Amino acid sequence: MSERTKEDASPKRSVNYHSQIIALKDHFLSLIPPEFVYYQLSIHCRRDRLDNTAFKADRVKDVIETVYKRINETFVQPKRYVQLPHKQLMPYLLSMIEFDDQVLFHAHCVLAVHPETAEAFDNLRIYDKFQPFDQRISSSHFERLIADAINIKAFDEPTNLSKWVNYLLKKNRNQNIVKRPDHLLTLAPKRYQVSSQCLPP
Repeated sequence: MSERTKEDASPKRSVNYHSQIIALKDHFLSLIPPEFVYYQLSIHCRRDRLDNTAFKADRVKDVIETVYKRINETFVQPKRYVQLPHKQLMPYLLSMIEFDDQVLFHAHCVLAVHPETAEAFDNLRIYDKFQPFDQRISSSHFERLIADAINIKAFDEPTNLSKWVNYLLKKNRNQNIVKRPDHLLTLAPKRYQVSSQCLPP
């Protein structure tokens, strides 16, 4: 039986998951320095050759972690980006893993970068520029978030931070898959831990 059919989609559990995701998201966004520049990023992953239907959140997480490592090596410092003085240039990445029957494995992300590196990141604002960071990426879309925006209906519409975050947190199209707190991935200059006090019961 695949994970798609094992998901607990009970209303009570879903509400609790959503509250926990909101708390994690709010805490992480509060850590980002105010001068950082925000981008929207969508990454679609190739289908698993061995299993075209199973939802594998860990597989997508690994892709996101690889992308984060590669962009630090490319835009911050090739080897010692976690050390000062380079560490202050490291971006913040908030990623929500999603699944639907058409796209299958994918993630929508917020990437916040230091103003000194924003011009270099602007060169990635072309479809599929993230494919060289990980061969498991089938397509990508990357764009700056803007001050004002209409309600977003598709991942490639320019929008602002609050509406993009709402898009990240929307329900999966496949109602059997419930977004859980472990589908939210946060990567930053150092590992920030959200205390249990930040999470609703």
